[in-house]
Amino acid sequence: MDVKNLIESLIGDLTDDVPMQRISSKAQVIASLLDNVKFKTWVDKELIKGYSNADDLPEYRKFRAMNIVASYVIPAMSGLLQYTNTPVPVENLGEETSDEIYTVKIYDTIPVLERTIKTDDNVHYSVTSYEKACVQKVLGHAQITSVYKQLSIQNFIIMMETVRHQLVEFMLEFNKTLFGNEIDFAVMEKEKKDQIINNIYASIVHTGTGNIDASHSNNIGQGNVEALDRDCILQIEKLLSEIESLKINESEKDDIEQCVSDIRNELKSESPSNRFIRNTLRALKSFGSIVTEQAVGAGIDKLIDKFVI
Repeated sequence: MDVKNLIESLIGDLTDDVPMQRISSKAQVIASLLDNVKFKTWVDKELIKGYSNADDLPEYRKFRAMNIVASYVIPAMSGLLQYTNTPVPVENLGEETSDEIYTVKIYDTIPVLERTIKTDDNVHYSVTSYEKACVQKVLGHAQITSVYKQLSIQNFIIMMETVRHQLVEFMLEFNKTLFGNEIDFAVMEKEKKDQIINNIYASIVHTGTGNIDASHSNNIGQGNVEALDRDCILQIEKLLSEIESLKINESEKDDIEQCVSDIRNELKSESPSNRFIRNTLRALKSFGSIVTEQAVGAGIDKLIDKFVI
């Protein structure tokens, strides 16, 4: 089997957004033919078998839940008080314990995640017995009927795009070190090639859906802004200033500051990208520090509506 042709085929699949289940089979064959231990180990963990040890998990497979949510009933003089899908203040257990509960570690393969996460809403992730016991401690004598971690779909999009990016990097490395740049990467349209290689940065501004969006169009729907006018820029700047004045969780501070900085830098560019600004605003809205600020969240939604793509 010609491994160079197989690599070209895999690159073509990446540009066409072929499901990772099909891509994983080709990657597995390439790893076997090249007998490259590093690549084979990566393929096994990311695409075939998954991770079994928390110590081996890369950082992009670890993230923080937006909320710990529970449904429960509490005995009252007149009967029972019922609460449905209510955030639980596990912060009351102390910073160390709450951080432990909020932390999520993803061990599944990317093909499994692509098959199971088919939603444009947030993801519900089950809690461990220990974590449920902690929630029970917060709620006291309440009878818990369900409890889960609420995760942003955007975290999964970042993770899946990171893996696609790494796969491209492996192919580029093999082309340079093993094949003397003989592999024909012309099968990738320039726009799509640039998007895949740079998507780890673009993923910070996610599409907000469970499906990876490989298009790079800046077409704006009828009735929405095609170019940023001064009024719109002023609204964005005002919103960013409001966000900077909020009391931000330390665990989210760096990421929020990065998003704010990214938007400001984009506004200063010669041709600001509507997609970039819109999706970075969506990323900001997913942070817990902003979720609790309804006025700021409403302001973000109002601006996002101007950038429907």
